[in-house]
Amino acid sequence: MDFRGVRRIARRTVITCLRGVSRAILAPLGGIPLFVLSIAALATVPVIIGLWLAPKALLTVRDVATRQRQRALEWSGVKIATPYRPRPPKATNGPIGRVRCCAWLLRDPATWRDLLWVLIGVPAGALLAAPAFAVVAGAGGILFGWWGAANETGVSQLLIIAALP
Repeated sequence: MDFRGVRRIARRTVITCLRGVSRAILAPLGGIPLFVLSIAALATVPVIIGLWLAPKALLTVRDVATRQRQRALEWSGVKIATPYRPRPPKATNGPIGRVRCCAWLLRDPATWRDLLWVLIGVPAGALLAAPAFAVVAGAGGILFGWWGAANETGVSQLLIIAALP
């Protein structure tokens, strides 16, 4: 039996589970407040203060989405192209620049996709992380004897995972 192959699969499984659990925990902590603040900033656009608040909030959403794209590349080797339209020149200088910056962000379809992604990312992250939670709960059950000694295959799986360098 090739233990290096088993060890590699076990290591990848553990890493994937930890990533899934971290996304399920971090997505609601960052996504929900970011979505609410972005919508509140957009609501203030008719009032002049929104010309400063909305671009900051929407650019933060873009930063979060860009980091998620980078994570996808690092974790799975999948490159996701950046979908944003080019920034207009001098879009942030003075009041006219603020209006141009806000208009640029509001007209870009990627802005609305990113906002939808932030909203959908919370339940989707939790749903996709459910198998990871099951593995973590199973390992916890084996470690702490929640299911008794009848789970011998789980014990052997835990020993394989524990043998990882």
